[in-house]
Amino acid sequence: MTNDTFKYFKMKVRELHLMRCHNVLGAKVQYGFLQYFKHLKVLNLADTHIHLTRALHLLHSLNNSTMDVINLQRVSDELLESSMLPYALVLTSEMMKNLRTICVKTLNLADNGIVDFSENSLFSYDHPECFENMVLSGNRFTFHTARKRHELLLLVFKLRNIVLFDLSYNPIHYINEKYLRIPNGNKTFNYEATECFSEDEVKLNITIYIYLPPKLKILRFSHFIRESCGRGIKVRNAASLEKLDMSYFQFQRFPDLIIEGENNLKWLNMSGIDSSLYLHKNCVPLFSNVEEAFFRYAELGKNETIAKHLFTLIPSVHVLDISYNNLLTLPKDSFVQNMKLRELDLSHNVLHEVPAAILEIKQLRKLNLKNNNLVTISKSITDWLNSLSREQDIILLLAGNVFSCSCENKQFISWLFNTNVHLDPSDQNISNNNYSCRLSNGDIKGTSEIYDHYHELYSDCNAGIWLRFGISLLVTFTVIAFIFAVIFNFRWRIAYYIYRTFQTVIESEMNLSFTYDAYVSYADDARDWVHHDLVRKIESKWGLKLFIEDRDLLGGQSYVDSIAKSIGSCRQVIFVLTPGLLERQWIMYEIERAKYEKVCKHVQITVLNLGVAVNDVPTEFSSIWNSVCLIEWSEDQNSADNPWHKLKLRLVLNR
Repeated sequence: MTNDTFKYFKMKVRELHLMRCHNVLGAKVQYGFLQYFKHLKVLNLADTHIHLTRALHLLHSLNNSTMDVINLQRVSDELLESSMLPYALVLTSEMMKNLRTICVKTLNLADNGIVDFSENSLFSYDHPECFENMVLSGNRFTFHTARKRHELLLLVFKLRNIVLFDLSYNPIHYINEKYLRIPNGNKTFNYEATECFSEDEVKLNITIYIYLPPKLKILRFSHFIRESCGRGIKVRNAASLEKLDMSYFQFQRFPDLIIEGENNLKWLNMSGIDSSLYLHKNCVPLFSNVEEAFFRYAELGKNETIAKHLFTLIPSVHVLDISYNNLLTLPKDSFVQNMKLRELDLSHNVLHEVPAAILEIKQLRKLNLKNNNLVTISKSITDWLNSLSREQDIILLLAGNVFSCSCENKQFISWLFNTNVHLDPSDQNISNNNYSCRLSNGDIKGTSEIYDHYHELYSDCNAGIWLRFGISLLVTFTVIAFIFAVIFNFRWRIAYYIYRTFQTVIESEMNLSFTYDAYVSYADDARDWVHHDLVRKIESKWGLKLFIEDRDLLGGQSYVDSIAKSIGSCRQVIFVLTPGLLERQWIMYEIERAKYEKVCKHVQITVLNLGVAVNDVPTEFSSIWNSVCLIEWSEDQNSADNPWHKLKLRLVLNR
């Protein structure tokens, strides 16, 4: 490229793009080859490695012109460094003398190894009002003196028509050359670290005021490596600011950020900043108008409450990116205030299941779950996605997960091929919904192959269900049979327990109290049998208590009253029926008293017939015969109709 290359070029060229033209320009370019482009509005030399010094000298042919774009991005390259043209460049006033005179709307000096600048160089322009976009990112500026900071602030004050200002990727030089590494997607950038502007500012703990140009809409100062100076930053005149990128700003301590006046931010990127540094009182303002927010690498996985509090700062967000945060889950009420959320990026986390919190997102259009640890999606989530897809198009991104193809997940595998949700529509590697799927034996196959052999692979699943049903039925039958066996074998004990419980309740309600289990009425011809056989059997072996007249009748009161009182203190009355019973003096009174107690206290009456013929049973018992239990006595213990067993059952059940 000589000075006369375009000598006979007659076209009125308005745009000249010489991008990546290393072999065309290179070191042989002459500074006057642009002199014939008098109508040029756009000059683009991006990635053409002729060095920034040469590129700036080329502009002398455009002095005092008016241009739309001057793009000198990455015209210097570190691999082509020489002693004459070092990559680490200090801009001088002489280098900038041509660019200073041009009225340009968009200026791009990014990625050119600028480490410093002298007075009246980088921030000195004859027409600062012409600038609409200024990109200075990817260099290594230093602002360690008050003069340089003053030049920057003075330029910003003069840029009254600036719309975009980009000062990102500009770590400020630090004397001990301590290197830090900053992640940015798949790339890693090495930049020299920095300290505060001066020790005095740290000691004073001052508040830094930033005055923005009145028309500034986009401000980028991401990937800075410096300590935060002062206790806070106050931004003024920010009513026009719509897009703020402060991602990967390496704070030691996050200052209190205050935006004075109107806050109309629509786009916010705070990726790469540990969220635990700023999510506390008065540290970050409420971004009530932000529609797109990015919080990658923000360490949200440290604490679930941090994530929940973060989302309350952006209530109007439409697009939210919280990928690369080591999230295991999210609180169920995380998005209750984000009613306008449409796109959510949860990719590159460690989710084992889809958080139930997304069920609160009523306007969801796109959900990114790529590269997590998902093995399935629950039926509640798939049903919810199906319901949304009936009203609008839903995009679900699932690539990078290895799902489970077990019997438990067969419904999810079927859902992948029958849903109306758009699954990874732009990913060519996931054509036909062919996700990775792990079988029960550990083999990994595609879900398309699994679905093609769906009935064959999952036919055994139903057998397992029927097996579990059969086992459950067998266990149920065994338990029921065991319960019936217990009831049958212990039916009398159970009946006795129920009867005793019922009787205790009745007696408690009627305020009944019995001293004896039975009153025994007998004649002299049965005295020996009563004392030796009956008493010994009932009291010694059965543990019951009998009232025996000869033994228990107390003196001191009339015989009639004693009998009445004794019968009233017994649960039952036993008449030992012998031929001599009716010859007993008080037998009629005892019968009448027993009848009275039966009516009043439900006292049971039992007659033990010891050898008296049925026809010879006294007619005195006829009035109560329907309520009397008659036991024909036999001393044969082996008889089928054992009288002792009947008597015991009678006494015990009524105890």
